[in-house]
Amino acid sequence: MTGSKYAAVDRVQLLDELRLVQQQRQDDAARFSELYQQLCRCAGLSRGGLCGVLSLLQQLVDSGTGLTASSLASIKPLALPKALPQPGVLLRGKAVPDTSINTIDQVSKSLRSRALQKPGSAAVLQLQPVAAVPAADAFLVKESVLVKDVLRTVQGLTGRYNTFNATAAGSGIAVAPQEQLQIPGRWRAALHELGELGVMYKRVQAAIAEGRGQGSGSVRQALCAALADEVTDFYRLMAVLETQLAVPQPMPGDEPAAAAGPYLSLPRLQLWLDEPLRRMRLLAALVDSCAGAGGGLLAGGVWAATNVGDPLARSYAVRILHQMCVPLFDMIRRWVFEGVLEDPACEFFVVPCSSDSSSSGSTAGAAAGVGRDLWRDAYRLEPACVPPFITAELAETILRAGKSINFLRDACGDARWVQEWAPAAAGTAAALGYGQLPVLERVVVSAGRSIDARLMAVLHSSGELSRHCQAIRCYLLLGQGDFVVALLDVLGLELNKPAKDVSEVTLNHLLRQALLASAGGGGARGDEEGGAVDRLRAHKAAGGDAETGWDVFSLHYQLGPPLSSIFTPAAQTCYSQLSRLLWLMRRTERSLGSAWHTLKVEVERSLPRFAGDACVPRLAELLRRCLRLRAEMAHFNINLQYYINLEVLECAWSEFTAAAAAAPDLDCLIAAHEKFLAAVLARALLGPGQAEKLRPQLTQLLKMCMGLAPLVARFNERVQAGVLALERRAADAASNTARGDWGSTSSQHEPAVSQQDLAEMQQAVAKMHDKYGALLKGFLTGLPAAANEVNAEVRFLLARLNFSDFYTRSPKAGTEVQ
Repeated sequence: MTGSKYAAVDRVQLLDELRLVQQQRQDDAARFSELYQQLCRCAGLSRGGLCGVLSLLQQLVDSGTGLTASSLASIKPLALPKALPQPGVLLRGKAVPDTSINTIDQVSKSLRSRALQKPGSAAVLQLQPVAAVPAADAFLVKESVLVKDVLRTVQGLTGRYNTFNATAAGSGIAVAPQEQLQIPGRWRAALHELGELGVMYKRVQAAIAEGRGQGSGSVRQALCAALADEVTDFYRLMAVLETQLAVPQPMPGDEPAAAAGPYLSLPRLQLWLDEPLRRMRLLAALVDSCAGAGGGLLAGGVWAATNVGDPLARSYAVRILHQMCVPLFDMIRRWVFEGVLEDPACEFFVVPCSSDSSSSGSTAGAAAGVGRDLWRDAYRLEPACVPPFITAELAETILRAGKSINFLRDACGDARWVQEWAPAAAGTAAALGYGQLPVLERVVVSAGRSIDARLMAVLHSSGELSRHCQAIRCYLLLGQGDFVVALLDVLGLELNKPAKDVSEVTLNHLLRQALLASAGGGGARGDEEGGAVDRLRAHKAAGGDAETGWDVFSLHYQLGPPLSSIFTPAAQTCYSQLSRLLWLMRRTERSLGSAWHTLKVEVERSLPRFAGDACVPRLAELLRRCLRLRAEMAHFNINLQYYINLEVLECAWSEFTAAAAAAPDLDCLIAAHEKFLAAVLARALLGPGQAEKLRPQLTQLLKMCMGLAPLVARFNERVQAGVLALERRAADAASNTARGDWGSTSSQHEPAVSQQDLAEMQQAVAKMHDKYGALLKGFLTGLPAAANEVNAEVRFLLARLNFSDFYTRSPKAGTEVQ
């Protein structure tokens, strides 16, 4: 083509003005130019429409018939001249130098300026030859060239007039400046608009290339595959447009059939690429929102685009999310039904707890898990990787299902059941996808129930959970009385030694003797492998110089997988705390029983021998005070034992056994056990908070109760020494009488027990009584605060210990009864 249709319209205007000037109608030429400029400024009138309007007006003027139906029917497209008159053609007057007018606009301006001059100036009014006007193609780039350039740009290639520039404003396309590319403003706007498609395309292509590289996860690769499918449609469109590029554009004056051909122009290209531009913007927005994410977080970024109001954007996001979720749902299926975790890119929301743990779920995990909890320390949820369309409950169910399969395989040794069950169950989830989330939830919940039921059956049958729980209740929580008595008998001498002199080997040997002497250890289960004799061990902690063996002694019941996940080392520590308190109360009970036996059997029966002695009243008073103090201590210890054993341990243990029998899964069983321990520690004043302030007072009270027995033993020594003194006096009197002397002497009338010894004993008993009363009063004063913080059941202990308000009433009302 020799020129564009826009240049042709300008030539029509120029020829019309030249014709009017040639006819000496300068006023009409100026008027025509003004009307033409107003017509050009009309909104919505394109250059092609302007050309048609000029053609219509010219033919109506030439026909001379006016605007009639016959004149409209006879109108034909205006045949415009291909070029202006050759340079040097004279219209009238002198020739105009070729350099006087350089452009079409200058010709028009020159003519208009001449028409506005005064009519008396002959030099201006006289028409002169017009110089040749250069063709418009010398200054305006052809539209076909720009169309080719745009097609290269939208495919991410740098064009002749369009270049990609990251710093460019707007679309990111830098178009050649006006000095180098003289094109209309609307063409330049079209170049920027269509260039944005190239920028978006390059961004999407870069994301696809990056996602297909090494180290990319399967979910990101699925996203790249979905993006590539969307870009494939764009490639097909580009191929169609490339074929249409060969069709020439019609020129003004061509036949109507040529104007209806499949040629390409910038407006047509904008229409063709409007929908691909919207699609590419959406894809680029998805790429930008998911940059740097992976796995569930990446799926969540795409899922967020499905909640927008734009139907087109929502449909694209859903289609892409369907493809992305294929590897994610495959991970879920393999984890739930096989316990296999193949996630080298760390995209799945179930992750191993440690780097050395087996991620494939094979039996190698058992070897790697020696010395660690195969349930708690094997796998965990990564909340940041959980897709938002998977609820927290469903994610926990998925985690527990895979953990249970691995636990059955590694800890319980039940891999055969897993191999038989997995293929049949996995068939129900073979074709699950993003659009079937309710079905996925039903399948996962059903599979989880089957796996949990099998795991609980294995724990109760092969793991013998009930038997081991009963052994812990009997031996660690001192529920078997004959074992406690036997252990106190054989360990008493050894544990009364300083802590540094106690041997753990000796303790375990004596413990075995106590077990065999008790009913449980000598029974049928005790002699079998895995019985209490093999599992119960005595441990000795590091102690100081002032501590005895009882302060560092504790019992441990050793359990391996799978029950070690329930009775963890932390749980063993809690049992040790309870065991120390129970042993302290049992030792106190034994010590107070020994003190009662000494006072009632030895001291009280020896008092009649002091008949007539001066120390008898003081001995009787001291005995009464010791018995009273012992009764107060026994009252405290007995009620404390009743509260701990019956109202705390027995009630909590009944709740735990009921919950363990009805537990649907291992997590519920572990939670029930932890709840039992927490409740027992809190109610037994072994937990944190206000109980920490009462615990030292409780320990001092029990140890002071055990301190009564040595004091009573010294009292008994004094009494027995007095008895021996009386017996010696009687023997001396008999020998004196036999020799004929006086049977009694002045020395024989002295008290059998010295007054100084009795005063020291009375002072020691009174001091212990006062100190015990102060400690007990402080302990009872702190119990209401502990009851408000811990549990209302602590008030039962307060009611039992101070049922008559004896320790809390005023001193005047509480005068001691002698």
